[in-house]
Amino acid sequence: MVCSICDASLDMGVSSKRLYGYSVCGTCHSSFAMKRAFAYILDTVFFSILAVPLTLFILLLSGISGAAVGAATHNDNSAGNMAVLVFFMCFFGLLFLFIAKDGFAGHSPAKAMLGLQVIDDLSGRPCNFWDSFQRNLPPQIPLVHWYILYQLLQYDGRRLGDGWARTKVIWKPYRDKAPFLSRKQLQAQLAAKTAGKTSV
Repeated sequence: MVCSICDASLDMGVSSKRLYGYSVCGTCHSSFAMKRAFAYILDTVFFSILAVPLTLFILLLSGISGAAVGAATHNDNSAGNMAVLVFFMCFFGLLFLFIAKDGFAGHSPAKAMLGLQVIDDLSGRPCNFWDSFQRNLPPQIPLVHWYILYQLLQYDGRRLGDGWARTKVIWKPYRDKAPFLSRKQLQAQLAAKTAGKTSV
């Protein structure tokens, strides 16, 4: 038996784990899990840094919008309401962008840097913004991060959110290896093998 990623032998003395239902060596499992964890940390840092100037811009835009409406209507209530409306629209837009960060053809900034991609588990297409929004909702719940980290290190690669979004993270240099293939690709491989055996 060999590792489904690096093809190293999984003899009795070598630790093996499961990744998306396939046996892999402990080294590949740990490397993949740590890449994913590090990507999440990097993305959080990127967006935290980006949030400071964006928040200032949102506050400025809210103030300008409120002032413009106030000048046009000569009504302080309308000005205040507009400022609050613009602030909350921009704030929730920024929050959506963070939660849906994997929607850029299956990449967040850090995932793109680290060679990871989120795909639809059934078709293999890159994750879109709606898929990303669904899969990244659970980590927004306080303390769920620790459970997700435990899942990544101990389980088969799927984490909270991947189930209902039907997504999985792949390691792009090994995208042709069995653990990272979509169900459609696996079915096509199986059909090709079956056809080959039948024709012999």
